[in-house]
Formats: sequence, C-alpha cells, structure tokens
Amino acid sequence: MVENRPWLTFVTHAVLIIGCAVIAFPIYITFVASTHELEAITTSFPLLPGGELIENYSRALAVGPRDVGATVGTMMLNSLIMALGITFGKISISLMAAFAIVYFRFRFRMAFFWMIFITLMLPVEVRILPTYKVVADLKMHAGQGGVLCFSTKSNHWLEINSKAVVLATGGAGALYQRHDNPKRMLGDGYILALEAGAVLQDMEFVQFYPLGLAEPGYPPFLIPPRIADSGRLYNNRGEDILAKYNIHE
Repeated sequence: MVENRPWLTFVTHAVLIIGCAVIAFPIYITFVASTHELEAITTSFPLLPGGELIENYSRALAVGPRDVGATVGTMMLNSLIMALGITFGKISISLMAAFAIVYFRFRFRMAFFWMIFITLMLPVEVRILPTYKVVADLKMHAGQGGVLCFSTKSNHWLEINSKAVVLATGGAGALYQRHDNPKRMLGDGYILALEAGAVLQDMEFVQFYPLGLAEPGYPPFLIPPRIADSGRLYNNRGEDILAKYNIHE
C-alpha cells in the first residue's frame, strides 16, 4: 500500500534537486570561467557568464594555449585515439580471458576471473599514478633536462631546457612543529631530487636560528641579537637563560 504523503514527496524532490545542483555546479563554474579573461577569474571569480565566450573558444579551437603547443582539436583527437585503444584493448583481453576460463579447466580459474573482471572495471584515471610510478622507477620518462615554470607576468607556463638543474627549494625546516622557516619549506626539493635519481646525504643537518619565540599560540618569529643583547631572557622558572647556559656573544 502506497500512502499519499505530500511532505515526503516534497522532501524527496528537494533532495534530488539539491543533488543535481551540487553535481552541475562545477560544470557551471567551468563554463563561466571559459567566458572570461584570465585576469577576471584570478582576481575575483565571477558567478555570471562573461562576454569572451566566442573569442576564447575560437582561440582554443584554432590556436590553443601557448604552453601546450596544440589546439583543442588536436587534443580531442589524441583523446579519441587513446579511448579507442583502451576500448579495443579491454575487449581483446576480455575475449581471451573468457575463452580461457570457459574452455579450459584449471585450478583457481574463478579467482582469476574475478581478478580480471575487477581490473577491467577500474577506470583509467585510477591507474594513472601507478603507471607513472612504474615508468619513473624504470627511468623510462627521462628526457631532456630542464624545468617547467609559471610566469606571473605573462600568465603562461614556460619551458626552459638545460643540461643540469639546481634545486634551491630552501630545505625542510618547516617540517618541525616550532621553526623559523617559511611554511612552504617542506622538503619538496629533496623528493624531486630523490625521484630523479640523486643521492641524498647529510640529511640530519638542519640549519635553524636558535633564538626565537616559543610561546604557544604565537607565531615563532625570530628574536634579533640586538634585543637579546639589550635585554634579558628568562625561562618559565624565572632563570636567566644566557647566564644558565653560559651564553656569551
């Protein structure tokens, strides 16, 4: 028996409408961004479409972004070739696996069936990072040396080729709870160098300034030596720190 409950119908439709709106909102934001200039969406993102729709789409189809060097049509053709290759590859593997499982009797064949089935059900995006990891470990991605950087003046990516690259990322001092380093110093350069095949050494030596504010709830800013010379530093027990540890500078 189905009861007529207007409030339940209203709640059900409201949940469906809200769900559709949440799913469609990123698509709408992407469309709005494509109708504005880059400066407009980097300063204050608008929520209404702009007047650069025809120009932006014409440029994407005919010229393409400078940092990529290919038009949208070329990229769509590349995606079509990749999609067709993946589709026919999955069909071929499925046919061979089905033939072997149906016509041959061997131990654990149903276990292998489910392994193949689950693997084929995984989307391609899930396998991007593991595939890159395998290629990186085999050194198959090594090409011409250089860096890819972003120019804030031209708002474009720049490719700089070189025979060698020096990573000056500032170390990893920000990994500690109390430190006097910028928050961005998290050892990114160490990871980049290690994955590129470099050998890391003396990792236990971390440079820091030994005099700073360690009060909980306050930023760990540095205390200049001039202040230390003109004043006195006490710990929570009221002891003179410089006199206790015989610090003379």
